[in-house]
Amino acid sequence: MIEIYSKNITVGENELIPFNIVSLKKGATVTNSGSYELVFNQCGIYQLTLSAVAEPAAAALAETSTASTISVNLVKDGVVVPQAQSEETSTGAAALSFSTLVQVNRNNNPCVCSTPVICSIRNTGVAATFSNIDVVVTKIV
Repeated sequence: MIEIYSKNITVGENELIPFNIVSLKKGATVTNSGSYELVFNQCGIYQLTLSAVAEPAAAALAETSTASTISVNLVKDGVVVPQAQSEETSTGAAALSFSTLVQVNRNNNPCVCSTPVICSIRNTGVAATFSNIDVVVTKIV
């Protein structure tokens, strides 16, 4: 199990979101590699839950002068996971959240995967300031 979060960060359009603080870590099934990646080290099924509060960055609002779409997606091994996405159109703060399952398959090894699965969160909307973004990963099976 791991919980990671960041506060008061501005992330550009189509950039990975950094996580600066590990608030809880139990075991080594999931680790935080650098500030952008969650590394799933053991086979199984995990529940990943994201919650965030964000608003369009000043530059994004200046470009459109109307509401902008703030959006985040889970990226698994470099591929966007379509069901793990949240978006809001807003001129101010917006709440974003999703929960999804991540499966890490066995590779002829009963306990440890020969190649870990790497996940990250991408800001797929306009540049945004995240007052808070939090991810919790729990191994289910």
